[in-house]
Amino acid sequence: LSVAPWICCAIVSSASGVIADRVARMPGMTLARVRKLFQCTSFVGTALSLVALSAANQPTAAMVCFIACFGFISVGQAGFVANTGDVAPPRLVGRLFGLANTFGSLGGILSTSAAGILSEMSGFGFAWVFRSTAAILLTGAMLYARFASAEPAVGGNKN
Repeated sequence: LSVAPWICCAIVSSASGVIADRVARMPGMTLARVRKLFQCTSFVGTALSLVALSAANQPTAAMVCFIACFGFISVGQAGFVANTGDVAPPRLVGRLFGLANTFGSLGGILSTSAAGILSEMSGFGFAWVFRSTAAILLTGAMLYARFASAEPAVGGNKN
């Protein structure tokens, strides 16, 4: 059962790319709209799954919520992850993705330690960790919806 979230990730991330490609070909859809749609779906769906997880009182319900979190996170493969290739010149895409991944990993490392320490000190357990993460994700969805672009960076060219 512990592999279920990872299987979900593999299926959803692959399906998201295929679906995003189809949505991008629909009339009136721009690449920026597609990226925003998929990334905001990822953020909001993950946030809702975390709120549900914070309230789960049965192991089965918690596992379903956890798998849903992983599934929604994977939708972002067709959002932010693919967006790095849209905005950077081809010779810099790998660097931009690596830089974003590095800062994301550092945030994950630091927040894991902070969450453990603060949940013990507060006495609220992990419910507040899941809910505060959900709030951060919802803020991220609003910011991404407002400011994300699929246009190459200023001064960048597609070569």
